[in-house]
Amino acid sequence: MKFVIEDRAHGNCKSYPTFDEALAELLSRSKINWDEEPNKCPCKSWRTCERRYHILEMDDSVKPPRLISDMKIFTISFRGIQWHTTIIN
Repeated sequence: MKFVIEDRAHGNCKSYPTFDEALAELLSRSKINWDEEPNKCPCKSWRTCERRYHILEMDDSVKPPRLISDMKIFTISFRGIQWHTTIIN
């Protein structure tokens, strides 16, 4: 099993061995401004774009890995941060 942080808007992914580690990384990112790395969007229109962070639970014991769950965590942009889960609050 692995847990993947995915930015749905740009396809960026990073894997973690546990949900708690992936969530801790996103909590850390939530404290960083939208226009600073790693939240700054990689596209040319980054000033009006957004990051849509999800945590995917993947079964990596099979090939290709199988999606078990997909949890939308938060969206961050120049508009601010919008939480999509109650596990934080």
